[in-house]
Amino acid sequence: MPESNHPNALIIKQTTCYYLALFALGLTTSAIGPALPHLAGQTGSQLSEISSMLVLASFGYLLGSLAGGRLIDRIKGHPVIIIGLVVMAVSFALIPMSPDLVLMSTLAFILGLSQSFIDVGGNLMVVWAHGQNVGSYMNGLHLSFGVGTLVAPLILAVSLNNNGTILWGFLTLAALSLPAAFWLMRLPSPVAVQSKQLTEKLEKHWLPLFILVMLFYFIYIGFEAGFGSWIYTYALEMGLCTEITAAYLTSVFWAAFTFGRVLGIPAARWFTPAIMLVSGVAFCAIGLILICLFPSSSIILWLATGLYGLGLSTLFPTLLTLASQTMPLSGKRTSLFFASASAGGMFFPWVLGQLIDAKGAQVMPPFLLCLVFTSAFIIIGILATIRRNNEQTQRRKAIRGI
Repeated sequence: MPESNHPNALIIKQTTCYYLALFALGLTTSAIGPALPHLAGQTGSQLSEISSMLVLASFGYLLGSLAGGRLIDRIKGHPVIIIGLVVMAVSFALIPMSPDLVLMSTLAFILGLSQSFIDVGGNLMVVWAHGQNVGSYMNGLHLSFGVGTLVAPLILAVSLNNNGTILWGFLTLAALSLPAAFWLMRLPSPVAVQSKQLTEKLEKHWLPLFILVMLFYFIYIGFEAGFGSWIYTYALEMGLCTEITAAYLTSVFWAAFTFGRVLGIPAARWFTPAIMLVSGVAFCAIGLILICLFPSSSIILWLATGLYGLGLSTLFPTLLTLASQTMPLSGKRTSLFFASASAGGMFFPWVLGQLIDAKGAQVMPPFLLCLVFTSAFIIIGILATIRRNNEQTQRRKAIRGI
């Protein structure tokens, strides 16, 4: 595993491909939320019914996360990412052509499965390629995802404005997912250093940390996907936006998310992970509190949406970098983080969809605020566990006279 701060030409090419792959993943991820009302109308479904599509997509992601990490441990990583990109492009392109909810939900399941191969593979390949120097590269990878999430709603808005349909927007986004696959076919996969650490069970004193990280990702994806998937519907039902401006509002959310990841690259060098994690959760909480306090203000909604996206932006890569620098991560272990995240993405947006359909859109901000507060307590537990384990390690070294 390279340790130089100046990666060679091959690693630069590999990293660029991973960035393109995560960009494609961002495109297909953020497009689903603004498309939900249109997909519901297309299939004659209620919002509570169309939310089953989100559940199946997340279930597919869950299964794919568990399988993808194991495949990467057994075969080269690039074939796994390539398969994910091609299958994702095809299934995504077919979704707006589906005449009924059953077929659409099946395609959403396949979409989630393929997305997980890209997500797990791209993140793990960056860790294996850059080793202990992965911090800024990891933030760059997630910045690429953020750029994709920013671009997709804009393309859908243009498609709606020019053609009155989301079909051409979906086809364009699907086509943009393929270049990374073709380039990856020409590059070798990075390989993890085969150490005893990667083949043995995780040391017992790190197990609580491993579980806490999994729990955080479960909750985090709940309030990321919950907001990203339903903010369009929330703005419409609360009468704060039109269809076009609601699509732009979704883009503001992902724009702030992307801008935060731009800032995250230098911030990873300037600030500790603890500061970045705590400040990110604080921004999310402030944004939601503002929406709760001023539910009828469109100006507050736009400002709070930007603040919320900014707060979310660095939470996922910061914790993954911290985990990779603290514990040895194999494909299997990394896949468990993503599987936990997908379980949250499957559960919480579905619950939120049921609540919105039954109680109205006003339930969204307080529901997400509860998740944000829960994640804050988990972060405190993660930081305390790391500190305690580090102190125990130092005491053991002192006893041994190291």
